[in-house]
Amino acid sequence: MKHTLLYRIVPHNGGVVFAKERRAREIARLHEALANASTWAEFRKMIPPKEYSLILKHAFDSNGEPRPRPTDAFEPESVPGWSDGDYPPWLQSEMHLALDSHTLQMFGDQRTTAINGSYWHIDPNDPPQLLKHLEGLGVMAVNAQDLQFH
Repeated sequence: MKHTLLYRIVPHNGGVVFAKERRAREIARLHEALANASTWAEFRKMIPPKEYSLILKHAFDSNGEPRPRPTDAFEPESVPGWSDGDYPPWLQSEMHLALDSHTLQMFGDQRTTAINGSYWHIDPNDPPQLLKHLEGLGVMAVNAQDLQFH
């Protein structure tokens, strides 16, 4: 039985990111909510309840601040880690969870950023060979350029 990975080229560094389908969709959902919610009620409806609770605990409860009202304007800067690029999670730094180390070493190189640590960079010209390699391993990779995950 094949398992499915989603992949896309990320605009900020031009590399290719691969992620397990469920994880890619979860992260894309968070990006969409952060980009489109105009109130805290909208944001709450757009993300999983557990994620919303964690954000409230980290952003407000732990600082002794009152939680926002549902009608309050939502600003992504209110979410811990968003301004630093630490939220939502950066899937290029998690590619070792989607691709085996041999595949990553064959097709990628590990790079380090000054702020967010290391990640696997796969050149956008490599996917044809990489997709063939993955198919041989029983992995189906689907281009998901329309989903926002990186």
